[in-house]
Amino acid sequence: MSANADFHEQFQMTLERWRRHLPSQTTTHLSSQSTPQTLVTLADCRDFGSFCERNSSRILHAVKDDLHLLAFVATILDPWMAQPDLFDIALLRFGEDGYTELMKWALHPPGEDAVGLAVQCGLLGYLELPLPEKPARIATQFRTIFGNYPDMVMDFETFALIFEAKTGTEEHDTVISRTGAAELFAPQTKAYPGQVRESLEHLRLRQAPVHIAFISPDGRVAANENAFQMTYLEFAMVIARALSRIELEEPTKWAYKFVISHFARCGISESAFSFLCSATIETAGVDALEPISELLQRITRQPNGDN
Repeated sequence: MSANADFHEQFQMTLERWRRHLPSQTTTHLSSQSTPQTLVTLADCRDFGSFCERNSSRILHAVKDDLHLLAFVATILDPWMAQPDLFDIALLRFGEDGYTELMKWALHPPGEDAVGLAVQCGLLGYLELPLPEKPARIATQFRTIFGNYPDMVMDFETFALIFEAKTGTEEHDTVISRTGAAELFAPQTKAYPGQVRESLEHLRLRQAPVHIAFISPDGRVAANENAFQMTYLEFAMVIARALSRIELEEPTKWAYKFVISHFARCGISESAFSFLCSATIETAGVDALEPISELLQRITRQPNGDN
């Protein structure tokens, strides 16, 4: 592919990505420039550039709510950003098992029951699940009676929350039953809730609800339509927000800073992360549309003041 053709294709993708942000008459204008079947020309590119300059205030007005949301997220994360990222320096990134262990620690540091309860309440509030009276028992690489291993299970006695973590791989099928040599398979997020319930007697006897969250760098969709979709950026935001309401000892606070700042960066480009850490989010120009789009894809739920 030539450099020009590659540029045209990238432009077309950017145009389609931002079409939803533009007013209807703007969309009509852009639609007349090209069709989905053909790449835009260099003349189209020049026209679009001048169009953005002429209409930047209208474009930015269309995304003002998104800018407010990102500014809110940035305010939550700002006190917890640590430099440098020691996990990144040590090349400890995009490891599903390692990330699961970090999540377990963040949700209940050993010996810190009050901190664990506050953080877990923050997480459950964000997911709109019942709030517990005491911290959950958390197990990583939980072995079900079916021989499968969900990444993390939070047992609240009256219900459970599973986390299935991905850092680049896709959800895969897992065995749900065996009859002789025959095996029946289902996607992880569909198989694990029932398997965890059957593996924990107190949940099985109550037929208690078992929820599952599918966490990834980019917020990809789980096979189970009832699964919570979550990103590591959201996890970092939830933890940071919960911690802002309690007092921490300095060593614990710094440990949280390293975990939160690493998860906040997970799967996000340097330009998008720099934009999130900037003090100019709500006054951004049209050149910030790409990082805004990237960050919005990482926030799957609308934070509110009650979490």
